Amino acid sequence: MSDSPKQVGVLRVFRIEEGTTVHARTLSDGYKGVFTHYVKRRSVLCGGDDCDGPTHKTPKIWKGYAAVELWNAATNHWNPFVLEITESLELDLRGKWRRGQVWEFYREMPTKKKSMPITGKLLEERDPSSVPPEFDYRPVLLHLYHVHAIHLGVLNPMPPRVIVEASEGNGPAILAGAGAGKPQMDAETEQKYQEFMNKMKKTPTEKKLERA
Repeated sequence: MSDSPKQVGVLRVFRIEEGTTVHARTLSDGYKGVFTHYVKRRSVLCGGDDCDGPTHKTPKIWKGYAAVELWNAATNHWNPFVLEITESLELDLRGKWRRGQVWEFYREMPTKKKSMPITGKLLEERDPSSVPPEFDYRPVLLHLYHVHAIHLGVLNPMPPRVIVEASEGNGPAILAGAGAGKPQMDAETEQKYQEFMNKMKKTPTEKKLERA
């Protein structure tokens, strides 16, 4: 057992910024969400019926939070953070998130035409008993939004991604070898396709290893 002192610090929210790649292990059994408004270049917690009138008229944006630990390669330690989850990232996590997993989260640099979404790939399934217990991150969110109470548990209203597959068939006579339509898959095929796409997804770390 190491005699080195444990690293300590203030628990804070971690946002995955552009050009960032992190490896996280999940401590929460699930993530919890809230609605926010983007006002004067900052996020404001939606108060529901008590929300300020002008603020409440602006679009609602869902954000999720969960207890995780991020790997610090420089110190070989897992450091606790409150992971902030965007609407788009949640679609990568939906139906897959479990306590004890290892994920890679990343956001590529924007192109000239658009910003890039945050992406998550499940890397490992570990024994949940092998990771520390989940910590209470509610106080951190109270500080973040400068409120005295917060209701967690709002679901992401964005529908799941529609997964389609190409079908065989004769293409247009004028275009030899052209593809056909893309009917929606049944639930079993969709699950297999989701698993296949997760395996095929190349994270920044995997791309570096391939080039090494």
